[in-house]
Amino acid sequence: MTKVGGTDGDSAIAGTAVTPDPAVCLTLTHHGVSSPLGNEPVTFTVMTGAGTVGGGGLNAVTVNTAVGTGCAHAPWVLGTTPGPNTLTAAARASGSPVTYTATGTGRVTGKLYVANYFGSSITVYAAGASGNATPTATIAGGNTGLNGPGGIALDGAGNIYVANEPGNSITVYAAGASGNATPMTTIAGGNTGLNAPVLITF
Repeated sequence: MTKVGGTDGDSAIAGTAVTPDPAVCLTLTHHGVSSPLGNEPVTFTVMTGAGTVGGGGLNAVTVNTAVGTGCAHAPWVLGTTPGPNTLTAAARASGSPVTYTATGTGRVTGKLYVANYFGSSITVYAAGASGNATPTATIAGGNTGLNGPGGIALDGAGNIYVANEPGNSITVYAAGASGNATPMTTIAGGNTGLNAPVLITF
């Protein structure tokens, strides 16, 4: 019995499936000749992490190896709490059981920042927002210095950098800024070389 595929040691968002499925192959060796062993049951069992296997909310499932390949696989959904998960596959074969490990990671969270050129504003939306979503925050007003913003970037601390195309400036706001926020700093002037900046990045 041998592991196949690249699942072991992988990670996935907690509560989602790892890919590819955990899989094993059984080989029968007789008089020095090896061949795939089909129609042999393999039981996949969740050991830690409170995940499920095989679909339908099960913590164990038995799958027969395929004729011609001697292999069996089962989908594995990790537990909903981030952290380590383990799964075993067992059969009537030497090398059984084998253990798979995977790590459930936290879901990606964040915010979506949009530069509104004609509105001279920045609107902020929750990650995953769709439809007629209301912004979670808006940066706009006379104190902001926004003037036809065309690009946004965030530094590692979450500070917000905005390129103002007609204003020939970069305005910088504190992380979480909202409303008629005054920039923490502004890059502007003849020495800067700014000429209708529209894109910005780190």
